[in-house]
Amino acid sequence: MAGGSVVERPAPEDEPARAGAEPRQSDQRRPLRPADPPDPAGGLRQQRQRAWRAGQYATACQSALRALKLDPAASGASQVSDRCESKAREFFEEGENLQRTDVNQAKSYWRKVLNMVPRNNPYYAKAYSALNNAGRRRLQDEDE
Repeated sequence: MAGGSVVERPAPEDEPARAGAEPRQSDQRRPLRPADPPDPAGGLRQQRQRAWRAGQYATACQSALRALKLDPAASGASQVSDRCESKAREFFEEGENLQRTDVNQAKSYWRKVLNMVPRNNPYYAKAYSALNNAGRRRLQDEDE
């Protein structure tokens, strides 16, 4: 080759169709266009929907929080976040109801709350406090 230029050989799928053969799909060129930008919030939407339906509330809530960090206007993420707070309230209250009869089950509900909502959520603070005081309450009840 004169001038030192390199000629690229087309890949076999880019070669023209043989005479008499049907054109392959790869022979039909599509116009070039920029790739669609990735939609990380869209993937998170599907993840949180599946998780919520399966009762995996902590996973769904964490997914909603990640989506809101990526895009504050993320489709449905704020609605899921609201549902997470409602579910956290439900779990916290269930723990409160169980604390005198089954402290281990109560703690389980409060741990769910901690995994569902961010630290600045009021139910996080309540559940955290309840978990830390659960052992003390039990000891106080036995002393009385």
